[in-house]
Amino acid sequence: MRPDGTPWPTVVDIDGNTWTRRPPSRLSPSAFNDWRSCQRGFAFDRIQRRPSEPGLPATIGVHVHRVLDLVMELPPQERTLDRALAIHEGLNTKLWEACRRLQAGEPAAEVVGDRDNRDEDIRHAVEVVVLRPGLRAWNDAVERGVRGYFAMASPEKVEVIATEQKFEQKWEVRDSGLIVPITGSADRLDRLPAEYGGGIRVIDYKNGKVISPKFDKGEHDDQILTYAAMVEEDTGELPTAGLLLYVSHQKPKHVEVTPERVADVKGRIGRAWADIHDKFEDDSYEPNPGPLCGWCPHIRECDAGQAEVRMRAARGTGRGGLREDAPARTLLPDLSLASV
Repeated sequence: MRPDGTPWPTVVDIDGNTWTRRPPSRLSPSAFNDWRSCQRGFAFDRIQRRPSEPGLPATIGVHVHRVLDLVMELPPQERTLDRALAIHEGLNTKLWEACRRLQAGEPAAEVVGDRDNRDEDIRHAVEVVVLRPGLRAWNDAVERGVRGYFAMASPEKVEVIATEQKFEQKWEVRDSGLIVPITGSADRLDRLPAEYGGGIRVIDYKNGKVISPKFDKGEHDDQILTYAAMVEEDTGELPTAGLLLYVSHQKPKHVEVTPERVADVKGRIGRAWADIHDKFEDDSYEPNPGPLCGWCPHIRECDAGQAEVRMRAARGTGRGGLREDAPARTLLPDLSLASV
């Protein structure tokens, strides 16, 4: 129910399921990126809260993140590749045992994680059960990310302030009086050496590919800048640097952190929050057709997205077309290479 006691509006999907529409209670850096990517997709995921199957790359990324978090919590001299791979093996043993128990209908909570991370670890195990990756392929993908980090970093030289630093704040957007509830979790915060100014550096691990400059709209940079704003809000100290680590591809990207860039991203988040609520009553969230429509789980209910994938399918599977493994080919059974 709404705060005034009236019911939230509902929507019925093409399969006859009814979904309640409720505006989000907070934003996060990932939610802001979802909004920027496609307002209509954001509405399906975060306003109607429709479930969607996890993707294997994201699930692998969760595991790589956990390994690197645990490594960086060790004393500097113990942050070695061998120790990281041993941590991975230990987590893997617990994960696959949890998966076995889940599939057998047995309790699994006691075999994964500690009390603070248990719910997250169980969700992770459920996702792995759903996706059913091969053990060898899983291990290869995780090891690629872990080894990639050690190939481009010297973790024994890093002064770690925190790993998985969680934030929950309310921002007042300058000159508007708007309050934005915002939450997030920074992968790592470091203290830079004195010769580099001694400031705070925000680290964000990425297990996927580096975004091509042609398509880079600054989404990953904005995540760093948002975490920098959160650090300043909590500590009064604005970080002086940001670093994106694309671990599987061994590509670092330095992100400039300035008061002006941080103020800009806070302003854009504030405008997004206002937009989300302004468009709620008439459900006027706009689609943003593009290459990612072929991977959208809601493609059957988006006319603009369907038009996009049919146009791409007509071009074939090469450049500018629709890849053979695009989920849209399964979700739209009538889709053919000739359809437009």
